[in-house]
Amino acid sequence: MNVETKDLPIAENEVNISSVEQAREKEMPARSPRRKNARTIRAMLMIGLCVLLLVVTGLAVFGFTRSARLQAKIDEQNKQLTAQSEQLQTKESEKDALQQQNDTLKSEKDTLQKEKDTLKKEADALRSQIALKKQQQQGNVQAAPQKPAITVAAPSNGSRPLVALTFDDGPGPYTERLLDILKEQGVKATFFMLGNRISRYPDLVKRMEAEGHTLGNHSYDHAYLSGKSSATVSANLENCNKQIRNLVGHNAAVVRFPYGAADQTAKNAAAAVDMPVIYWSVDTLDWKYRNVDSILNISFGKSGIRDGSIVLMHDIHKSTVDAMPEMIKRLKAQNYQFVTVPELLTLRRGGMVPGKVYGSAYP
Repeated sequence: MNVETKDLPIAENEVNISSVEQAREKEMPARSPRRKNARTIRAMLMIGLCVLLLVVTGLAVFGFTRSARLQAKIDEQNKQLTAQSEQLQTKESEKDALQQQNDTLKSEKDTLQKEKDTLKKEADALRSQIALKKQQQQGNVQAAPQKPAITVAAPSNGSRPLVALTFDDGPGPYTERLLDILKEQGVKATFFMLGNRISRYPDLVKRMEAEGHTLGNHSYDHAYLSGKSSATVSANLENCNKQIRNLVGHNAAVVRFPYGAADQTAKNAAAAVDMPVIYWSVDTLDWKYRNVDSILNISFGKSGIRDGSIVLMHDIHKSTVDAMPEMIKRLKAQNYQFVTVPELLTLRRGGMVPGKVYGSAYP
């Protein structure tokens, strides 16, 4: 039977509608939560994207701002570095200019020092000469007689090698025996004597002179004279010369300063008393080893005696005197001619210049 709803009462219609909605809700129980969740997720995603966009925008703005600040800071530092570099360049230029001025001043100072040294040497030489002349005028120093002419026996064939044997620090207890050996062998030598020892052996000094040996000055007391004043050096040499002069009537012919130490002042002092300065070319080291074999090995070794040598020895050592017979024998076997230092320099150098240094006379 058909019942028209429009004719039903309103309350009945409401019941029917509510039943329909309930039926629909029963038919779609699972679909409504899904839609709700999807809307929630979309909303959350949109919120997340907005937040992310805000964060990225903020970071970008922050990064740009920081980058701009850093760039400004870098630019400022670059300006400072540039300014510092310019200051350094200016200082370097000033330094170079100062260095050039310093070099110029140093060069001028060196030139002035050389001129000063030259003037000092000349003044020392003049003072030495004046002091000596003053002493001579006062009678404290007798003017030395003219030295006897140096006579030299010509080599037998004109080509014999020459050697000058020299002895320092004497006279001493072994000097007499040495003179006996030299006389027996027909050998002439040069003796560089100490003034404070000459008075102990006056007869030996006279014998040296009589037998044709050359008398040399080795200072009065073996003092180190380099660096000393002109007056000190001159007085020391004069004290030794006085001892020699009192015995043989003239000064020493040559001088050898102790330890071979002679500065320009010492050379000037030697020149003032007409003495050349003599060194050596062969040091036998007899003062060190005091052994006959060592003396001979050095004398005849690779750097030993050759034509024109001046040989350094000391007659205050027994071993040196003991070595003489064998040394002379070997040299004679090699056809050497034995000469004094003045003879050697006369033959090979045409003579000696006062104050000049000679260490050998090699051909």
